[in-house]
Amino acid sequence: MDKHNCYHCGDNCGSAVIRFEEKDFCCNGCKTVYEIFSSNDLSYYYDLQQNAGDIPKEIEGTYDFLDTTEIIDKLTEFNDGDLQITNLFIPHVHCSSCIWILENLNKLNPFINNSQVDFPKKTVRITYNSNKTSLKAIVNLLARIGYEPNISLDDFDNV
Repeated sequence: MDKHNCYHCGDNCGSAVIRFEEKDFCCNGCKTVYEIFSSNDLSYYYDLQQNAGDIPKEIEGTYDFLDTTEIIDKLTEFNDGDLQITNLFIPHVHCSSCIWILENLNKLNPFINNSQVDFPKKTVRITYNSNKTSLKAIVNLLARIGYEPNISLDDFDNV
């Protein structure tokens, strides 16, 4: 049996190789991340560091709590009704490729105005149009591309 490594994350695909554009992927999540990068002119991400991605987790429904106004208020630094700013802890930030993709989130979601990584703290500060996208949509995007934020409401009083 030939050994196939995932083009996105580098893991061994085993017997479940998914072929797309003559590349091997270990799961649909990695293939989807590649498609997102490719369709948004971000495929040069792979030129920076081959197999740099993490395998996305199954995320459907995981962040439904981010539909709650009280929780959104606790997780945003600024909210004027049109513009929101949040600062999220991203534990998988480990290299310049990570910083690059996180600081180009506006290419994946045009309603994100700006994103800035604090590498030593492993956080990303995201400014977005809250009338066009939501904190939940942004967190789902981050999780889909392999940068699932660690959101702990234990840090907030009276949530």
